[in-house]
Amino acid sequence: MKRNGRSAVLWILYGAAVLCANLLAALYAAPGDALPWLNAAAGLLAAGALILLLRRSSLWNGAPRSVGLRYYGFCALGCFLGWLPVFLAYWPGLFAYDVVGQLSQVPGRFTTHHPLAHTLYLKLFDKIGRDWLNCPNAGVALAALCQMAVFACMLAFVHWFLARTGVRRGVRLGFLVFTAVCPAVSMLAIALTKDVFFAGFFVMTLTCLACRHAAPEVWKQKWCRALYVCSAAGVVLFRNNGVYCLAAMLAVELLEGLRHRNIRPAAWTAAGLCLGLLLAGGLQAALHAEDGSPNEMLSVPYQQLACVYQEHGDELSEQEKEDLLLLLPHAGNYNPLRSDAIKRTGTGAKHPETLIRLYAKLGMQYPGDYLKAFVRLNAGYLSLTDTTYSRIYGTQNRQGVLLSDTKEDFGVEHTSLLPGLENLYETLFTENRYLDMPGLNLLLSPALYFWLLTALLVGILAQKQTSSYPMSACAAMLILTILAGPCALVRYALPYMLCIPVFAVCVFQKA
Repeated sequence: MKRNGRSAVLWILYGAAVLCANLLAALYAAPGDALPWLNAAAGLLAAGALILLLRRSSLWNGAPRSVGLRYYGFCALGCFLGWLPVFLAYWPGLFAYDVVGQLSQVPGRFTTHHPLAHTLYLKLFDKIGRDWLNCPNAGVALAALCQMAVFACMLAFVHWFLARTGVRRGVRLGFLVFTAVCPAVSMLAIALTKDVFFAGFFVMTLTCLACRHAAPEVWKQKWCRALYVCSAAGVVLFRNNGVYCLAAMLAVELLEGLRHRNIRPAAWTAAGLCLGLLLAGGLQAALHAEDGSPNEMLSVPYQQLACVYQEHGDELSEQEKEDLLLLLPHAGNYNPLRSDAIKRTGTGAKHPETLIRLYAKLGMQYPGDYLKAFVRLNAGYLSLTDTTYSRIYGTQNRQGVLLSDTKEDFGVEHTSLLPGLENLYETLFTENRYLDMPGLNLLLSPALYFWLLTALLVGILAQKQTSSYPMSACAAMLILTILAGPCALVRYALPYMLCIPVFAVCVFQKA
């Protein structure tokens, strides 16, 4: 097939995928969704808009610039200062998400369910605040400030890369404003969650990888290759699914290396992967940590089985019911938007034969319910007008689209230094009033960035950019593991949100 014909087929398939995903989200819309059939129109328009965006390569292609540490420092400082007002509004930082489960771990009771490196990070600053400064708030504030500084330096490397590869000033400025001001970035930057460090290491890894082809003079420098290995190790250390992302990238690099008789690129990735695994394994051995539950990987099958139980429980045989309740004792608590209610007590890993047999059998009988459960669980990633992701935890007690609650029993209290800004953010992101504001509602939609990134991946395939296949495999694996996760959240989308400009450089430099 000729290149133009192949490219046209890929874009047609992409447009069909966007449209079908939004149609399915509309068809299976959860009760309470407003005007669900707008998903179909939004999907069609988005597909066309993204294709046109890719063709405007002149927006990106400029003369490469020789930029140094001054520009890097400017971008890092810009991000940090952009997040500072939010930090002051939520002083001493957002003590939310999984922090309680991690800080509750004690020697002999550690688990790899959460990355041990991040758990130790939290416990270090918790000890500083409680034991050294006699002020839990001070420990949280120091942890948040340190995280903000490190994350700003991570993102500054992406900004530096954009300037080095000739991205036009207006686009670079727009991305800098986005990373400094967008609530999805600023509120997570001050939240003590592992996803911030993971997102930073992930985007740095892909940026170093992009330097191989977009800025080879940078890749040839020792510091860039060392940064790549360290960033890849960080991907493994700060999120359990990071291993799969690097493994997919390594597999593609090995295939390309054998084809061209050059496995040196794969060797650098293997070094980062091995370093990350050695560090993670060393921490687990030193802390005598138990392996985390595999239930996280079974979120989608559990949701599908629970959906069948809810919709067709009366039609199941006694043996099927018995097997299903053996696997999911709390199947009756099925929540279409979140698997936590049933996955915590799931026993599929203990009874793999029963799980495989029952899952295959019920899948043949009720394929529509399996599809419905998957779409509802991931509607926040797939549908451009979905709003269910904004109320996963409800819309009260500081738990709207972006959590701002403070966990109890740890002595940490909100003491806002900018109460006006805090009240504004609470109105927007706890009561979810941002959904009434055109533009801002899309800015926080995980689906927007999901389809932007997948459009860029299609662009790489359409142009046959084999040099970009390894990083594409890494991003594709991230997307697959996110779709297999327990729910659709903005913090899970943060890594692929931030790497979109890096992929855009790869596409537009070849356009």
